[in-house]
Amino acid sequence: LSSRQALPDNEQVESEVIDYLQLFCAETQPAELLALRQLALVWMARLASFRPHLGGAVWRGTATRLSDIHIQLFCDDSKQAEIELLDQGVRFEVRAVNGFRGESVDALSIHCHCAELNEDIGVHLMVYDHDDLRGALLPDKRGRTWRGDIGAVRQLVDNAL
Repeated sequence: LSSRQALPDNEQVESEVIDYLQLFCAETQPAELLALRQLALVWMARLASFRPHLGGAVWRGTATRLSDIHIQLFCDDSKQAEIELLDQGVRFEVRAVNGFRGESVDALSIHCHCAELNEDIGVHLMVYDHDDLRGALLPDKRGRTWRGDIGAVRQLVDNAL
């Protein structure tokens, strides 16, 4: 592309990924996506007090067995999630990543075995301030949300079964 030509936006790229998955991964991707969503539900239930929302490819439906799970937590105090994981005996790494508005947020990264896929999956918990939840629920151009709460993820799983 020339330097003046606009790059495709996220929704255009996602549309092409969906086309690719339907063409080349139609037999395997739905089961892989279901397994990742079920694993996400386990972690969302474990961290329910932090208003977890699933985002990324697992939420949007473009994930494969090679995808990580991205869960956003909305806390009154960012250290509460770390303390909860320590209390549950979970080993995690902390790093700073760009948040959904470009701000720096803590990401608590866990490696978790997914029995259905027989794979270790990365689970990344991005820790946001409680007040960030309002802006997090804005839809895309087609009216689809960028993330969903535990009830919405359960509904996706139930619809797939």
